[in-house]
Amino acid sequence: MRPRIWVRAAVALVFTVAALLFASSAGAATVPTTGLVMVHVSSPHAPRNVFLRTKDSVAAFVGKLHADHIALHLPATGPGSCTGGTTYSAELTYKTGHKQLLYAIECKGALSGNLSGNVKAFVEYLETLVG
Repeated sequence: MRPRIWVRAAVALVFTVAALLFASSAGAATVPTTGLVMVHVSSPHAPRNVFLRTKDSVAAFVGKLHADHIALHLPATGPGSCTGGTTYSAELTYKTGHKQLLYAIECKGALSGNLSGNVKAFVEYLETLVG
């Protein structure tokens, strides 16, 4: 009888964890900054890509994330019926090798993407980097 109890407990645990993960997958989540070692900022229409690798440049980026209250917004929003526009992206790389993509699409004055917070101010900052 003991193996059945363990199996039931394991199944209950799996369903509980799955429910918690599903519940936390919608809405805004803090952008992790611990262990951040590099940020690659780009835009297809910008004259250059920028790699922030120094401790000071990464710290300035993190400061801007916090100042603009930037969080990941999941699920991401799309540009709707707008075609064209400009995409700004920041690929974050951590000590572990994990990567996180932040992006905003600016089209006809509207912003979409996977960010929440003061996205307009954050996009203006990204524009100054790749400008």
